[in-house]
Amino acid sequence: TVITEWHSETKHKQLHSSLDIRYPSKNDDAAEKDVFQKSYECSPERETNVDVMLDLPTLTLRKRKYLIHTTYKFSHNYSWRDRTFYRQNHQSAYSESECETNMLSSSSDSLQAMVDWRNSFNTRTRTDQHGIELSTDMKLRHGCLTLHLPLSHDTRRITDRRSLQQQTHTRSSIYFHPRLSWQARYEKQEFLVIASRKIQPMPLNYLLVVRDDTDPLNISTGNAALKDESVWSFSFQHARRNTSKRRNISSRASSSIIQNAIAMSKSYDKATGVSIFRPMNVQGNWTSSAGTTLTQWFSWQSAMIESSADVTYAHNVDLVSEIATQSRRSCVRNLYADYSLKAQCQMRKATFVLHGNFKWRNGSSRQENFHTFNVADACYGVSAVCPLPWKLRIESDMRMCHRWGYRDKNMNDGILLWDATLSRSLGRTNQFTLKLDAHDILRQTNSVRHTLNAMGQSETWYRTLPSYMLLRVGYQFHKKPKTRH
Repeated sequence: TVITEWHSETKHKQLHSSLDIRYPSKNDDAAEKDVFQKSYECSPERETNVDVMLDLPTLTLRKRKYLIHTTYKFSHNYSWRDRTFYRQNHQSAYSESECETNMLSSSSDSLQAMVDWRNSFNTRTRTDQHGIELSTDMKLRHGCLTLHLPLSHDTRRITDRRSLQQQTHTRSSIYFHPRLSWQARYEKQEFLVIASRKIQPMPLNYLLVVRDDTDPLNISTGNAALKDESVWSFSFQHARRNTSKRRNISSRASSSIIQNAIAMSKSYDKATGVSIFRPMNVQGNWTSSAGTTLTQWFSWQSAMIESSADVTYAHNVDLVSEIATQSRRSCVRNLYADYSLKAQCQMRKATFVLHGNFKWRNGSSRQENFHTFNVADACYGVSAVCPLPWKLRIESDMRMCHRWGYRDKNMNDGILLWDATLSRSLGRTNQFTLKLDAHDILRQTNSVRHTLNAMGQSETWYRTLPSYMLLRVGYQFHKKPKTRH
């Protein structure tokens, strides 16, 4: 990896450029020479990035009431990746006794007959972006109004070689990401309003119309007509302070709409058990949320109470197929409620915290074979930070977690979690830190964890280290730079 940066600044403008070249010398996939065990070889993925940014002079109008700032940006990205895939059934009269598995891939002639050229590829991607960002700041009586108008022209190109054929896709797009924000501050109140639009470019490999059957039961293909995602968002924040009563109250609300969201469609063949996946655009995804937070301080033992409540409604649209042969448009309406409470106090040099959190979720849909669910999760406990003799310091957190309402009985559980950390500072200036972490001391966490996604489908997660201990050693140093005229 080579990174080079250069910065130039004059009285009226600034120029910043950087060059980033990443060329891995070793790759775990490429280091594995026994293709009979791994079935594929991957060369290290190489990447080159070039970024240039030029800040033009700031234009001031009407006695610094209006500020106009202009920035030019250029970025270049080039990456290339190779993969060779092998299938033993491609070699005629193959048998384990006739093939020596200790041969290197570069010297084994039998491997050439086992190459699957349809799933072996050589891919090159290139992205060039030119952008101009115009920012305007207008000072108001009690705040500021800021308008960002970034405009960019992107040219993205992907070249893929497989099956002795080459296909190239080029996308030339103009992106406009406006952002308007208004911030005001009064004697005891603060307001912040933000409205923006952002386009998220899709991965270029989704455009390749190829059939990847590396896994014969799960085949993936591309979609040359795929569009970029566009996200419209709006947020509002309000805060009110009461210094005499030592109380803060804040409220918030936000909403977002996703256009051309990318979803994976699935078509299932009951006769063969083969599933074909293809990226497609779906419409109708949007989310709205609102919440408030109350914080109260007390003079007794530096005590504090914080309460927070949030409500979220999500309209999730996806392409789901579990029984049907073709993917169908699925719409699930999710309603979330989240409430948390925290109480903290300090006694001498020790700090104690009581915390609790309750989450409720409701999901409904009109699609067939969908079961409306009402589930709840609760977690409450206590944590403490206390100093000990011999310069020791202990941090402990114990909490009880429950789940109710799930159709899967494995998900309706209750576990007691206890984590602790013992630390000590060493050295003349305490520059060394020795820490011993213990996670899940009571060994209550299961290595298999079941969750529920936004479409109401259960997911299973596997963790290899649910309970462990970790010893950490840290060193901290400070060095002041030399003074230059």
